[in-house]
Amino acid sequence: MLMRKDTHPVYHAQATIQCACGNSITVGSTQQSIDIEVCSACHPFYTGEKRGAVRGGRVERFQSHLQKKEEFQTKKQPAPSSSKKKTKPSTPKSKKQSPATSKSRAVKSSAQKAKKQSPK
Repeated sequence: MLMRKDTHPVYHAQATIQCACGNSITVGSTQQSIDIEVCSACHPFYTGEKRGAVRGGRVERFQSHLQKKEEFQTKKQPAPSSSKKKTKPSTPKSKKQSPATSKSRAVKSSAQKAKKQSPK
């Protein structure tokens, strides 16, 4: 099978890839020279270098906040004392009606019922 003429780009068997770090690689490509910023010689994944860890990430920030919170909590808690303060027992507040009041209400309500039921 032959390739058609003028359909495909020119293939350069000795194309060079030039990295920003200075590393040069020879490969086959349709472009004569390629300029890149990162290659396998300078990329942190391949070199094992940890460049971004200097600043500290989310985990380190979380750990520092957690440590500060724990220190604050320990300072906030008072030392346990052997003497306890005596407090009055709380009494439930309920409205108790006097017997006279409840009777008068019962009488009034029965009188009102009788009024409503009586025909005029």
